[in-house]
Amino acid sequence: MEYIDRYRGELLEVFAEAEAEAGRFPDELGRLGRELIGACHPLKTGGKASVIAYLLPYWMDDITGLGSRVCRDLAVGSLFAMLHYSIVDDLMDGPEAAPADPRRLLALGQLFHAAFQARYARHAAADPERLWALYARYAAEWAAAVGGEPERRADPLDVRQLARKSAPVKLGAAAMLLAAGMDERLPAVEEALDLALAVLQLSDDWQDWAEDLAAPNGNAFLTIVRDALAPDDAEAGEPRPFTERDVKAAVFRRGALARLSRIADAYAGRIDERAAPPMLILFARTLADGIRRGAEEAEAEVSRLIAGHGFSKLISDLSKI
Repeated sequence: MEYIDRYRGELLEVFAEAEAEAGRFPDELGRLGRELIGACHPLKTGGKASVIAYLLPYWMDDITGLGSRVCRDLAVGSLFAMLHYSIVDDLMDGPEAAPADPRRLLALGQLFHAAFQARYARHAAADPERLWALYARYAAEWAAAVGGEPERRADPLDVRQLARKSAPVKLGAAAMLLAAGMDERLPAVEEALDLALAVLQLSDDWQDWAEDLAAPNGNAFLTIVRDALAPDDAEAGEPRPFTERDVKAAVFRRGALARLSRIADAYAGRIDERAAPPMLILFARTLADGIRRGAEEAEAEVSRLIAGHGFSKLISDLSKI
C-alpha cells in the first residue's frame, strides 16, 4: 500500500529506535516492551494496529515540510502513545484480553506514556502550552468515548462519536502544524482526521463484530445489524441477544454490510483535499474500498446461493461474511 510503502525505510528506523528505547526499561518491562513493539511492526509481522497512529507525522510532512528527523521523533512518540492506549483498552476488556500480567502491563503503559511525552517535548518549543492543552482535549474525547461505551450505542452516522475512540492520534498532526507555525490550518485538518478516523472505526467494527457480540453497544456495525433486525424483533415482541446467525442474516438478507459501505464511502468522500495530506485521503479511501469489496462479495454470494440452493441453505451454510 502506497501510504505504507513510501515510508518503508523510515519505518525501519522508527521501530528500531522504539525498540532500543524500550529495551532500556527496567527489569522484565524492557523485554515485554520490545515484544509489544515488534507485534505492531507492519513490515515484519503485518502489525496489529492501524498505521495512522505512527505514520501521520510523515503524511503531514507533505504539508509542513519539516523533514524526516522531526517526523521520526514524533512517529516514535506516537507509537509509544498508541501502545499506552492499547494497554489501557486491553485491560478495560478484562484480564483475559491482556497480553501479559495486568500489573506489569500497567507499569509498562506508564513508561510508554512518559516516553511519548519526552519525544513530543523535543518539538514543542514553539508553543508547549497549546500542544499539551490539545493533548488534554484529545485525551478527554477518548475518555468520553470509551467510558460511556457500555451505556451508549455506537452511532454509525455520528462522525465525531466514531472518531473520538482514536482522538489522541490527532496530536501527531497538531504537533507538526504547531512546529511549522501553521496552526491556523489545524481546524480543517482536525475535520479531515475525524472523517478518516470514522472510516477507520467502521472498518474495525466490521472486522471485530464476532468479538463484540457479547457487548455490541460499542460496535457501529452491530448497530446497523440491530437496525436491520428491528422488524424481526418487533414481531418477536422484544430485542433478542445477538448471535452469529443474526449477523449473517442481516448481511445477506437485509444488506447491513452494504449500508456500512455506503456510510464509509460518504465519509471518505467528504475529506477536503485542500486540507488533508494525500496519504490520509488514500488511507481512508483504501479502508472504505475494503468494506465495499466485502459488501460486493456478500451480494455475489447471495445471488449464487439463491440460484443454487435457496435462502434456508444460504443462512445455514455460510460460515463467514
